[in-house]
Amino acid sequence: MTSRTFLKLACAAALALSPLAAGGAMAHAKLTHSTPADGATVKSGLKSIAMTFAEALSADLSKFELDDAAGKAVVSTTGKDICAKTKCKLAVPALADGKYTLKYHSVSSDDGHVMDGAFSFTIKS
Repeated sequence: MTSRTFLKLACAAALALSPLAAGGAMAHAKLTHSTPADGATVKSGLKSIAMTFAEALSADLSKFELDDAAGKAVVSTTGKDICAKTKCKLAVPALADGKYTLKYHSVSSDDGHVMDGAFSFTIKS
């Protein structure tokens, strides 16, 4: 193999692999799982909302708010007391029947990237 052929193959390999290397650097602390799930209907008696994120969160900078159907905050907190690495567990008071939306502002502890998102669920006796 000539050095020119080797150089072409090396460049082609580098170009093919570059998206894989950039993927980790461009990741965000997005929500990957929640209980209850987005769109779920659950029976009354829900004690907490569990969330899993793709990356560890900067707990002091991440924020969570549970709103009722009227948009009134039921619970609002930072991740400081509810998150450990990629897992968060938000305790909730007794919730009346209705639709609720959990809004989050997650900040990756790895790279500082911010993700804002929300998911909703319904309580039904």
